[in-house]
Amino acid sequence: MPDAAAVHAGAPVADLHAHPALNAYYLRRDLGREHAGPRRWNPLRQQLDLPRARAGGLRVLTNCVYAPSVLPVRPFRAALGGFAALEDLCSRHPALAQIALRKGEIGPVLEAGKLAVIHALEGGHHLERSLEKLERLAGRGLRYLTLTHFVHNGIAQPAKMPRLPFFSVLRGAPGLTRFGR
Repeated sequence: MPDAAAVHAGAPVADLHAHPALNAYYLRRDLGREHAGPRRWNPLRQQLDLPRARAGGLRVLTNCVYAPSVLPVRPFRAALGGFAALEDLCSRHPALAQIALRKGEIGPVLEAGKLAVIHALEGGHHLERSLEKLERLAGRGLRYLTLTHFVHNGIAQPAKMPRLPFFSVLRGAPGLTRFGR
């Protein structure tokens, strides 16, 4: 039977859906220092900071940026802000983490003993129906994008949520829109 610690040490552990920018960008929290976890569940308080992520063996962190559609800040601008917050965090703590902007950069970051951070967006509304903005975000290191997040956004219609009628208010035709295709 293989040793669990050896297996864990030999395989990069990745969190493919974390929201560090919710705290780093919107709440201006320094995730480069250790924070005590919240005593009760609170969506604005997360268990994540760089020292504890590293201590727990996390090797790849996905900075999954989400801009709530009710903010006064436009989603594209919020996406850039969420990316910048993590880029700034990594530049202030270069021994702990580094952004992997392009294909092939995760391996060298891991070999350097750092946490590799990749950018993602939760919801196509961040594109504001612009392929040019998609290109700009890709240039900033966007590696994956979920098309919808709760509401119709001009790209695709989200899944029906019959028990949550609030999320059915802005419904469009099922599937991808012309822009989404």
